[in-house]
Amino acid sequence: LLVAALAIWRVVTLVTESPTFQVAHITLHGADRLSRGEAMALIGDLRGKNILAISLDDWRQRLLTSPWVENAVLRRVLPNTLDVVVRERTPMGIARIGRDLYLVDQHGTVIDEFGPSYADLDLPIIDGLAQPPREGPPVVDVGRTALVARLLADVSAHEQIASRVSQIDVRDARDAVVLLDGDTVMLRL
Repeated sequence: LLVAALAIWRVVTLVTESPTFQVAHITLHGADRLSRGEAMALIGDLRGKNILAISLDDWRQRLLTSPWVENAVLRRVLPNTLDVVVRERTPMGIARIGRDLYLVDQHGTVIDEFGPSYADLDLPIIDGLAQPPREGPPVVDVGRTALVARLLADVSAHEQIASRVSQIDVRDARDAVVLLDGDTVMLRL
């Protein structure tokens, strides 16, 4: 019994301390807006840790702190690779909150402050989603966000109109006002 216990202890020690089972490679899939550098800033500390001893859920939670990451899955690929698959948030528009512009998704999550790095995005400007905060990040109104998401989903079926939506105003939660590119008529929906 003592010999068996010593053998088990020795095997466990070899596996936990073996460089063969230390995370040496981290593969990242599904990231478009989230750069590899940003992801590695969140989970790069995994390198050198024992792949069998790490809590994947703890590191997943760290990835979820990035506003771009909607969901993440981490898998062990033995002997020393960690496979990371992220699903990024998709911005539905650019929320104008006070003097600032923010990318927001269909759930009202503020993804990032809008700036030159997002010039390739052709999204409508949305007014009335939130009031400027006194401190911290803006808090988006869920009801108004749902109204904009429904409006954009309905309009997306009509590609010629969807591509022309320039601005959406939801300051009145029961009345969305839409402006199209090249047109000054306010459409109340």
